[in-house]
Amino acid sequence: MDPKNPDSTNSNPAGQPDDNANKGDDQGSKTFSQDEVNEIVRKRINEANAKSEEKLKQAVADALAEQERKAKLTDEQRATEAQKAKEEEIAKREHDVTMRERRNEAIEIMVQQKLPTSMVDYIVDQDVEKTKANITQFSKDWQKALEDAVKAKVGGSTPTDKGKRTDTRNGRTYGRDNGAGVTSL
Repeated sequence: MDPKNPDSTNSNPAGQPDDNANKGDDQGSKTFSQDEVNEIVRKRINEANAKSEEKLKQAVADALAEQERKAKLTDEQRATEAQKAKEEEIAKREHDVTMRERRNEAIEIMVQQKLPTSMVDYIVDQDVEKTKANITQFSKDWQKALEDAVKAKVGGSTPTDKGKRTDTRNGRTYGRDNGAGVTSL
C-alpha cells in the first residue's frame, strides 16, 4: 500500500519504491498503475456499450412502433404509402441520373477549357446554367491563380545582356552599340 494513499494498491510486493511511479512527476503528469488504467478502460467501454445499447433499444422500439402503425392501416392506406415510397425512390433515381449527366457535361467542358477535372464535384449543380456559370467562374479563378503562381516563380525582371557576343565562324562582334562601333541586333 502507498502510505500517501491508503486506497491504492502497490504492484510491487516487497514494498519497495516503484521506479516508474515518479518518472512523470518531473513533467507535471500523473502516472497510472495497471489497475487504474484497466479501470479507466473498463469505464469507457461500459459507457460506449451503454450508448450502443440505448441506440439499439430505440431503433427496435421505432421499428416496432412503425410495424404496429402499418398493421392498423387499411389496404387502401397501405397501397397509398407503397405508391409514395415508389415515387420517392423514382425521384431519387432521377436526381442521381441528372447529377451524373451534369457531372459528365461539366467534365467535357472542363477538358475543352483545359481545366483540372478533379474539381468537377465542387462545380456541378442540378441546374445546367448554374453548372456552366460555376465552370466560368472557376476558369477565371484558375487562370488568375496560375498567373499569380507563374509571376511568383519567375519573380523580378527580365535579365538584360550588356555584353558583346562574338560569332566564332566569321569573327564578327554582335551586341548593343556602345559607341565603339558595335551594332545591336
